Amino acid sequence: MVSALALSLLLARPQTIDGIKPVFDPTPKYSQAYVKQLKELGGLDGSSPDLFAIGFFSMKVKMMMPLVQTKYTAAEMGVCGTMLGIYDPEVTKAVKAAVDRITGGTKDFDSFTKEETDKVSSLMAKDSSPLYPFKQGRTEEQQRQYFAGGSLGSLCAYTTVWHISPKQPQLLKLIGDSIKGCADAAGKPEAKSRPDVAAALNEFAKFQGKTYDEATMREIGKQIEATLKASLDPKFRWE
Repeated sequence: MVSALALSLLLARPQTIDGIKPVFDPTPKYSQAYVKQLKELGGLDGSSPDLFAIGFFSMKVKMMMPLVQTKYTAAEMGVCGTMLGIYDPEVTKAVKAAVDRITGGTKDFDSFTKEETDKVSSLMAKDSSPLYPFKQGRTEEQQRQYFAGGSLGSLCAYTTVWHISPKQPQLLKLIGDSIKGCADAAGKPEAKSRPDVAAALNEFAKFQGKTYDEATMREIGKQIEATLKASLDPKFRWE
C-alpha cells in the first residue's frame, strides 16, 4: 500500500491551464502523514478506522469521478484510492484501474466512464464496506464524523479540478455548497471531541458568499490543508 502511494505521488504533476495553476492539493502530504500516524499508533491493518479520514478520502473520490480530468487531477484522485485500500482493497482496485487508464492515455482532458464510476460507487455503497457511511452498527456520532470529513473531501475534490474550468457556474455552486457543509459541520455535537478540527472547519464560514476567484480559491486550499493537519495527532502535522 505504501509503495502504491509513492507511485501515485510521483504521477501527480501540476498542470497550468490557460495561465492558471492548480490550487495546492494537500491530499498527498496528508496521506503520507496519515500512514505514518497509523504505523506508529496502530491501525494500518484497517482496525480502529478514523471516520473523518474515511469520509474525506471516500467523498473526494466520489465527487471527482463525474468531473472532467487531466492526468494530474486523476492522479490526485488516485492517491485517495490508494488510501482507501487500508479499509477496502476492492475499492482501491477499481479506482486504480480507472485512474491508470487516464494517466496512461494520450488525451489532455478525459472523463471516467459510466461503468468506472458505477463500479466504484457500488463498492462504496456495500453495507459490508467500512466506506459505507451508514454501515450497520455505526453510531450517529461516527456518521457525523464521516460526513464532516466528507464535506471537506467534496470541497477538496472541486478545488482540485477548479483550474480546468474556473468560471463554470455549476462547479462554483458546488464549491459554495461544500464550503457551507464544512462550516455547518463545525457546530455539530461531536465537534466537542475534536476541538482542533471544529475550529478549522469553522474558518470556512468566512468564504461563504465570496466570489471564487483565483485568490480566494488559493486561500480555500490553505484552509483545507489546515483542517487536514488539525485532524492528525500534533506530532504528525507537517510544516
